[in-house]
Amino acid sequence: MWRLAIWEQVRANPQNAYIVLTKRPDRISAVEIGPGGEWPQNLWLGTSITGERDDKWRVHEAHYSVNIRRLVVSVEPLLGHASGELRRCRPPAWLIVGPQTGPGAQPPERAWVDALVRYADDTGVPLWLKSSFARCMPDIELRQELPAAMTAICGEGR
Repeated sequence: MWRLAIWEQVRANPQNAYIVLTKRPDRISAVEIGPGGEWPQNLWLGTSITGERDDKWRVHEAHYSVNIRRLVVSVEPLLGHASGELRRCRPPAWLIVGPQTGPGAQPPERAWVDALVRYADDTGVPLWLKSSFARCMPDIELRQELPAAMTAICGEGR
């Protein structure tokens, strides 16, 4: 199975941080990833959401069914209010937010972005606002924070 090859790479290279994003966190199990069900220290496993319609089940699955050790929530493209389910669960280890890009892309509502920034501030979750916000919301302050545990593995460089 191709996923087993990925997990083996993660375990074989503890000096590197690996970020794996999935839209189906319910298909990942700690037993598959590590011996004895232990999550590798260098694995950051995340789920992608775009707004309310998918944040409820994906964030819930990642937290409760899969019990991801270092959860990354990637909200991109931001297509709707997305902080609701996040506020009901244990905070993720990292929050990444990006706007829709490409031909015909529409900028997200400022209130959606502000709600996620407030959520990160309220919970102390490191926030990474993707550089593409500079084009659609030039007045936004780009925050590009890395989790401390990740910088301990791979340093401050991007």
